[in-house]
Amino acid sequence: MNSSPGWPHDLVAPDNSEFEYQSVRWILDRLPDAFRLPSGTTDPVALVWILEGLLESQILALRRMYGTARTQEGVTDITGLMEGLEQAGASLVKVQREVALVSTALALFRSNNRESLLD
Repeated sequence: MNSSPGWPHDLVAPDNSEFEYQSVRWILDRLPDAFRLPSGTTDPVALVWILEGLLESQILALRRMYGTARTQEGVTDITGLMEGLEQAGASLVKVQREVALVSTALALFRSNNRESLLD
């Protein structure tokens, strides 16, 4: 399986034997540092689920802020604020799309291999 359009440039393709291992690193790089604790999981399916939830929350929060930014008292650079929110939102949506591709690839990888190579 070759990587799809929009596949993360810093993650090996799903047909690479290192995909499952490398996906853990890739996902952890996008999660808060607290998920790197020794007691944390290295199950990429669990990690991608957490990441999907966090991204969804962040995107929703940015959309709310964008919708109310013009009503905030004391903001002196509304244009800069709006542009910053737009850029941050676009960046998060890009990561969200990449995560969806990785999630799908992990599910296919697991179904083709019948079990995780990380066990």
